This record gives sequence, C-alpha cells and structure tokens, in this order.
Amino acid sequence: MKKLVLLFLLLIRFINPTAALMKKPLLLFFIFLNFNSFSQIPFERTYGEFYYHEYGFETYQSSDSSYIMLGLYDFDSLTFLKFSPSGNLDWDHKITLTSTNSYYYMHRYDENNYLVTLGASIRKIDSLGQQLWIKSYQSNTIDGRLNPTHDSGFISIGNTGSTDSLFIISKFDSSATIVESDTVYTNSSYTYFPKFVKELADHTYLAGLDRYLDTIPLGTELFRLDTSGNILWNTLLPDDSMVIKDIISTPDSGFLLGGFKAFGIGNLPLTLKKFNAANIMTLDSTYIFSDGLYRYQIEPTRDGGVIIGCDINNSGTDLMITKFDSFYNLEWTRNFGGNDFDYFGSVRQTMDGGYIICGSKYLTGNNQDYYLIKTDSLGIVDSLFTSNASHSLSKEGTSQVTISPNPANKILSVNNSPFAITKIEIFNLIGEKVISITGTELKTIVCGDLPPGNYILQASGQDKISRGKFIKE
Repeated sequence: MKKLVLLFLLLIRFINPTAALMKKPLLLFFIFLNFNSFSQIPFERTYGEFYYHEYGFETYQSSDSSYIMLGLYDFDSLTFLKFSPSGNLDWDHKITLTSTNSYYYMHRYDENNYLVTLGASIRKIDSLGQQLWIKSYQSNTIDGRLNPTHDSGFISIGNTGSTDSLFIISKFDSSATIVESDTVYTNSSYTYFPKFVKELADHTYLAGLDRYLDTIPLGTELFRLDTSGNILWNTLLPDDSMVIKDIISTPDSGFLLGGFKAFGIGNLPLTLKKFNAANIMTLDSTYIFSDGLYRYQIEPTRDGGVIIGCDINNSGTDLMITKFDSFYNLEWTRNFGGNDFDYFGSVRQTMDGGYIICGSKYLTGNNQDYYLIKTDSLGIVDSLFTSNASHSLSKEGTSQVTISPNPANKILSVNNSPFAITKIEIFNLIGEKVISITGTELKTIVCGDLPPGNYILQASGQDKISRGKFIKE
C-alpha cells in the first residue's frame, strides 16, 4: 500500500512539479483510507440480558467506523445501541413504547440524526440515541414504512378507510410534515390492500397493492405514478409468479423486485424481477433455496450489484445473506445463526467493502439476544474475532485496551484494561497469531522481532477479552 501511494505521488510530481505541494494532504488522505480500512474488524457477536427478548432491526455504519443499531427490548422498549468498530458495546438507550409493531425501520437522515418509523409514527433520534421528537401520521401500510425521496423527504401509502378501491400517496418533508396527499382510483371490482411505495430514479413513484376478488388473493398490482398521483402504468403480478418482499430503484429509472416464488410448502426459492424505464421486464430469475423467507431487504452495492438479506428456515430459522453481481448473477450466499430461531434484521455495505448485519439470535437461557455480524467483502467472518457467547449489555469487559507507545518499536505497554490480564496474543491482519504470552498481571510485551506493519493485540483474563490496534515501526 505504501509503495503504491509513493508511486502515485511521484507520478503526480513528474507530470506537474507544482503538484508536489499536494503531497502531504494526499499522503494523509491515503493513510486515512488505509487506517480506516484497518479499523474495520470482522466479528460475530451477541448482546443481551438473561431471560429477555431483544431484536435487532436496523444497523448503519457511522463515519468513524462505529455502528448504530435500532432494536426492540422485551417487546416494550425501542432501543438505540452504539458499537465500536470491533463490535464492543459503547452504550444503549431505551425509549418506552405504548404499543408495539412487528416492523421497525430506521433511515439515516444525516450523520447525526436518524428517523425511526413504527406503526403510525415517526421519531427523530440523534446520534446519542436521544429522541428529539415524535409525530403521528395516517397510514395503513402493511409495515408502516416511510421511504426516502430525493428531496430529503419521505413518501408513504395508505387507504381512505371509506372504500377499498382507493389508496392515498402521502408526501412528507424532512420534518415529517405532510405536504401533499393524492388519491388514486383503482378498479372498483377488486379489493386492494396497500403494500409499499418507493420513488424511482426519474422521481416517479412505484406503488404495490395486494389485489383480492372477494377473499381470493390474486397477486400484487404494480402502479407507476407521477408526482400528482396519476397512473402512468399498471400490471398484476400473480402470487404464483412472485410474492414481493422488497423493491429498489435502479439507475436506469427502472426497478428491481425481490421476493420468493411459492412452489409448495417448504420450498420458497428466492426470486428477482427487473423492469426497465419503459416498464418492460428484463430479468426474471429464480434461485433455489429451501424453506421460507420472512423479513427481507435488498440493498445496492458499490459494484453495481445487490446484497439481499432475509430469514430462512433451517431446522429453525437462520439469517441468510446473498450477493449478486451487476448482471444479477449469484456470487455467493452465507447463513448465520444456531440451531434455533434466529431472525434477520438488516444488511448494509460498509466502507471497507464488507457488510454489517444485524438481527436476533436465540441462546439457551437467554431467549433472543441482539445479533451483530461484520463480514469481509465475501461475507466471511474471521473466526479469530467470532464470539458465540452472550455479552451483558455493559461496557465492562468489552472495552478496547490502550496500547503505548503507538507506533511501537521494541516494547508495548497495555493500559486501561478493566480486568487483570493473564494472556496477551498478537495477530497480523490475516488472522495469524504471531505472539502469545501468559502470566499474572501482564502489562508489557516485547515486540521487537515483529516485522513493520499493523497488528491487533488481544488481552484476556477473568473470562473477559479486550482488544486494541497498534502499528509496529
């Protein structure tokens, strides 16, 4: 990496000698990128209290490589949690709920604020987990979800309550105030139940509604609407064609539908359908996986592909993460969980090209615990940083140690450990253990023989583990 940076800087200087003035800022920029990537450590962790149900629904990575999670605590409290880049819990804040819902979503408004939607309300939460305000809105969407629009506002779908052949598209500004509501008239011969609405790249809207004839389900009808709620195009996707679970807009002003196709009990293969800007289907692919899919998310990736997360039955339920390339060819799939009922929450790509995944995991005696997983770009977790043990929601025993001097030369000192250290191990960035010592009240370690580079120090003792990063000169 350092050789590539120097070669790049020399090339700039050769082409334009005055560009040498840029050397220090550019070097600092590349060092920042290298350190930022180094700071993102793969892990698989659970967090929770004994005999309580805790579910993780959404997670985002912050600019400092830490992670924010939205969760539900014991069915009566909304929880906002922050984790360090290595997966240690920094803090958790709870907001007591008067009623609960099966679906909770969090949108990152900006680096310091998040919008949380549940049922018929929207809350603004700051980066410290404090609720700034809460507003209620009228919506009969299945999941109570507000979807972002290009102008930093939101859009939702509902019905009038007077007839099932009408539905309403509501536009909200960034402060969750309704600025426009448009009524859309459908076919009065059928009954419609609003399912989703999303803005597409050309700022039109795609709405999906489940259509019924009396009590007979006919499938999901798609409506493409202009900003005034006028129908531009509509088509019906029968249930035997696809059960839609999520949708994303594509750069060509088309859209990608994700879900599953029902071939019978215990056989629900993952399915993708792609439509272009002219509403013509250009992709209809099925990828066979056994059993069922429940909570479901499609997320674009920086290589033009998508990552899909969902639940899958597997002698219980597991979290399944599947990666597709820009042509929607399957690249890989990974399952996470134990032998019981573990549930998917969300998946998003991280700054280093890996993925952060949240959900819940069942542990014997603990019921459901928060589940947080950081993988590399192939969806793999280095077993070195994997812990299947439940961690109490406390900073004790999970904080990072401080290492000095850093960068180090011959001797390291380990500081601020919350427990007596009886073992110190040092690993390189590919997970190889290069030093291991044991003793009583360990504080220092000789590292003079290590080659220059970046390393991770793991200190353990009293059934606790702390880690820290350092550079060897």
